[in-house]
Amino acid sequence: MHLKSFLITLHSILFLTLFLVVGCKRPKDSAISVDDKQSLGTYYLDSFSASLSTVLVDSLPTSTSDKMLIGYYTDPRLGTYSSASYLQFSLNGIDADQNGSEDILTGYTGTPIYDSLVVEMTHIYTYGDTTSAHHMNTYRLTQDMQLVGGTSYLYNGQTFAHEAIALTTNNIGYSIANGANLRVKLPDALGQEFFNLAYDSDPRVANTEAFKNYFKGLAFVPDVTNKSVFGYAKNPVIKLYWHDSDNQSTVRFYTFKYNAASDLFFNQIKNDRSSTSLASLTQIYQEIDATQTNSEAFVMTGVELMTKIKFPYLNDIKAAYPNFAINRAELIIQPKNLTYNQLYRLPTDLVLYRTNNTNIPGAVITYTGTAVPEVISPVVDYESNVATYYKFEVTDFIQDQLKTSFYNQTALMLTSPRSFSGNRTEKLVLDNNPSSYTIKLKVYITIF
Repeated sequence: MHLKSFLITLHSILFLTLFLVVGCKRPKDSAISVDDKQSLGTYYLDSFSASLSTVLVDSLPTSTSDKMLIGYYTDPRLGTYSSASYLQFSLNGIDADQNGSEDILTGYTGTPIYDSLVVEMTHIYTYGDTTSAHHMNTYRLTQDMQLVGGTSYLYNGQTFAHEAIALTTNNIGYSIANGANLRVKLPDALGQEFFNLAYDSDPRVANTEAFKNYFKGLAFVPDVTNKSVFGYAKNPVIKLYWHDSDNQSTVRFYTFKYNAASDLFFNQIKNDRSSTSLASLTQIYQEIDATQTNSEAFVMTGVELMTKIKFPYLNDIKAAYPNFAINRAELIIQPKNLTYNQLYRLPTDLVLYRTNNTNIPGAVITYTGTAVPEVISPVVDYESNVATYYKFEVTDFIQDQLKTSFYNQTALMLTSPRSFSGNRTEKLVLDNNPSSYTIKLKVYITIF
């Protein structure tokens, strides 16, 4: 072989990189053929495209959420979203005199006098329009909360009966700051009832088991006029305030607390899509192609709407280049323009799962050559809305796909990590219009 030919061949093996980008177009006169291989540069293949759809996946355990999500808002594409929090409360476990009964009213020398009964919660999260009034209704549960049989969880679609009339309705008509305390005053009739039981050493407040049988818990339910979701730390308390007639200036209180080790809790999250293009999406693992939803696909946390990403023409690369090696594959995911802002934020984290025609999420995509799940946060451009993206490395997945000689139905499922999904209210809108794809696959290959 002549030295010049040898150098050209060596150059093409070591340095030739081809970028294959989903949905982008190349000029008609830049078609690639086998004879061009030694003169190739950077090209875009318009026949190499992704197909998107929205999938409704199984119900989500929300009893592991790290916050109470309470709110309601309407989305023009996804319908109404609502979240209510249900939880139990326990006694404090104080029995200083060792008589087998909880010490609630102690240390008084005159007559104990009831003052108030208040729920206290700490605000830690906001999603949506905080300039509008935010209403929250507090109900007393009438049904015992119970775990789903055979599991240690409560799920987003569950419900437990509560009284028909709210104990109280609060208008939280301000943009509450993180770390601020919310105080919800409960009716004096209930507070006096608690106080009398404590004063009489009633068996219903003798221990936590008896108390939870008597007082089954609270449900915090949003009003349908809301335009936001507020999140509160999962450590609310009910404080029974009282004073001693001999010392009226000293405020005393007893705390009924949420005990994470023994009390049940979950966020009840609902999504009514009946007035949207997703109205027919009603069955678990059902799939609606983006061609039926205005060329859009969606991810929505809390209710398990996921985006399925298929690459039906991936094997065309082998027809064009019989001898190649994949160096790296990247999946770039951009939200549709003007579908997010600082009030209605993008998902904090996203992951990819392998799936197939069953639409059941399988193994999570990991960083190449490792067992570490690839959890990706967005690069966000709130000013121009054009430089926002998530970037995944999907080398192993693409290599596996290209090992077959046919389209094998294997796909990717895009969603928030399921362990975090019930913690947040977030959405992602993707564009599957051929003229404005928001999914791009870059495959770096060396041709031999």
